[in-house]
Amino acid sequence: MINNFLKELELKGWKQREIAEKTGISRCYISELLHGKNCSLETVIRFADAFGVSTDTVLGRSAERSLTPAEELLLQTTDGNDQVTRAALRSAQGEKSLLNLEGEGEKGNFRKAG
Repeated sequence: MINNFLKELELKGWKQREIAEKTGISRCYISELLHGKNCSLETVIRFADAFGVSTDTVLGRSAERSLTPAEELLLQTTDGNDQVTRAALRSAQGEKSLLNLEGEGEKGNFRKAG
């Protein structure tokens, strides 16, 4: 809930007054939220925007998700622009067409084989 997000901010040294100034939400209302009061989606969005985080983070939901096979492959390579990596990513994404690995097409786009 949002009170956990606010408690984390306080642990990081944020004062209620500072949070109020940053979000444009009254200090009194922030105190109520810290004590478990529910808030609107608009309020959640204001916190997310003010602190540069997702609404999931404000609500205490895990922002982590499983990586797709294509993302796993991209993380394993040092250069996501090489042709083999692009072919592997396309394959992992289930694309039916194959890439021509012998050269690039116009403007850096790969030509489809066939």
